[in-house]
Amino acid sequence: MVSEEDRSAINANHKRGMPIPVIAKSLKFHRKQVHRVVQRFEETGGIKDRQREGRPRSARTPKLMNMIRKKIQRNPQRSIRKLAREHEVSHETMRKLITDDLELVPYKLTKGQLLTDQNKESRLEKCRKMKNLSRGDALQRILFTDEKIFTVQPYRNSQNQRELLPKGSPRVVKRENVHFPQSIMVWGGISGLGKTKLVFVPKGAKINADTYRELILEGAVIPWAQENAENIEWSLQQDWAPAHGAKKTLQWCEANLPSFWSKDVWPSNSPDLNPLDFSVWGIMEQKACAVKHKSVGSLKRALEKAWDEISPEMIAAILKNFRKRLDACIAARGSHFE
Repeated sequence: MVSEEDRSAINANHKRGMPIPVIAKSLKFHRKQVHRVVQRFEETGGIKDRQREGRPRSARTPKLMNMIRKKIQRNPQRSIRKLAREHEVSHETMRKLITDDLELVPYKLTKGQLLTDQNKESRLEKCRKMKNLSRGDALQRILFTDEKIFTVQPYRNSQNQRELLPKGSPRVVKRENVHFPQSIMVWGGISGLGKTKLVFVPKGAKINADTYRELILEGAVIPWAQENAENIEWSLQQDWAPAHGAKKTLQWCEANLPSFWSKDVWPSNSPDLNPLDFSVWGIMEQKACAVKHKSVGSLKRALEKAWDEISPEMIAAILKNFRKRLDACIAARGSHFE
């Protein structure tokens, strides 16, 4: 069920030009739910549920709903078409029963980090710590950071990408695969206090403790703090790549930062909890990588433009989702939750 508060957030992001798939990923809703909210607003100008009209639902009875609910609980991968045949109702009736009455949505199975039982226990414990450390306004004072490699190849969503062609077109459109395309690694940070500059890692640079300190910590984090967080107690979040967790790096953080999340706080194998990973990079991919770039220079300019368009309002919505994800991870006992 999408609450009125969430509907308002969905419409606010849609008005700012955020694509529906990105809104869905950012606010942790299925894209069909987001599409319905946006469509309802465009048709009615409001966010309230429509008045129900039409004849009573004769086939979608409470008895049938209970039977289907139990079958899906036993096997969530059941086919809607097969269920319809088994209970002698139309495919459309079964689809509406599952999506409208039971409020279930068919999610595509996706790849994720392999989590051992030890990983899950660690994630559960650390999510509880992060929830305490990000209560109230404290969340606004955490600088979340991450790196990502972008290529000059266009971003394609294999589930949604389509091409409009004449009916009966003989050719089959295939995704172009290029081995080792030109690429660039970027680093960025966001917080409720503002975002850092987008850092482009020089081609061929070896990311060791010294490079990380000079290029990222001294070159981007400190200038951000001087501009956005002077005389404010803030904390740095980073993952535990070798350069980040090196002894020299940790000693520098202790000497130069008000606070940073140690290995006892941030869990490994958890991109699903990092706001840049679960939201920002996806937004930038949608905007900057919609078409193939002829050069790394063109890709850089597009990425800088997309980064500049990440607004404080978007960051606020993303941070709100971070809290939701902590709760979801805790409810899942540290396991995958999306």
